[in-house]
Amino acid sequence: MATNDLAGRTFLVTGATSGIGLAAVHGLTARGAEVIGASRSGAKGDATSGLALDLSDPASIRRAVTDFAASHARLDGLINAAGAVYWKPATTAFGVDRTWAVNYLGHVLLTRELWPLLEAAPRARVATVAGNPRFLRSLTCDPAALTTTPRDGLRASGEAMAARVIWTHTLARKKRDSRVTVLAFHPGLVRSNLVSSEAPLFWRLLGGAMNSWASSTCEIATTAAVDPALDDESGRLIDPALKVHHFAQLEDAALGERLWTETERLLARG
Repeated sequence: MATNDLAGRTFLVTGATSGIGLAAVHGLTARGAEVIGASRSGAKGDATSGLALDLSDPASIRRAVTDFAASHARLDGLINAAGAVYWKPATTAFGVDRTWAVNYLGHVLLTRELWPLLEAAPRARVATVAGNPRFLRSLTCDPAALTTTPRDGLRASGEAMAARVIWTHTLARKKRDSRVTVLAFHPGLVRSNLVSSEAPLFWRLLGGAMNSWASSTCEIATTAAVDPALDDESGRLIDPALKVHHFAQLEDAALGERLWTETERLLARG
């Protein structure tokens, strides 16, 4: 049921024209929020307005933030929903493979550039898509992987998801005195175009089968972005059942610092 409890609040959603991002747009606009849908095309789609954003290009990210800031003095929530599985390597303007640029570095830079506008809101939220907690428990991320050409696109995408969780936890620790709550969330099975035409036939068939029973909604995306009950869970991952997850290997402070240092080094180049 549509309500207007988010009227007067502004959210930016990446990957807003399909999949989890589109579902988040629907969930937020149904509650009266202003939603800026960010995508490579800049198409408005079902959002309040559109914003051109290429997460593989630092110049595009900074330009998008400048465009947004020209008409907005604050940002109440950022949903980092864009992502892709790439089966063929390709170097980006970040100087790293597109798997790491789109699935990790781009969102880190976007969040960093938008941080002053998030701080300007009374109580803002950053919600970043991560993977299934069952799979994340078996994953880690070697920071050196960011500058390595992936041999396996699926595995690299999993490592990038792990990096998002590590980064979320580290960011929350470094910004512990901020009014901004930083969360990762598992979206559940949501209909998407994550499996591209360049994927092997098996994965294209599997992706099509999964989409046939996947949901077109993602309530946890909206919940992660606005629910005040999660204010004290900064740095954690939330699943669709609102269970808060902890990952010993991904919340290791030393690993978080190593990933943070390497991330900052790479962002400084662009």
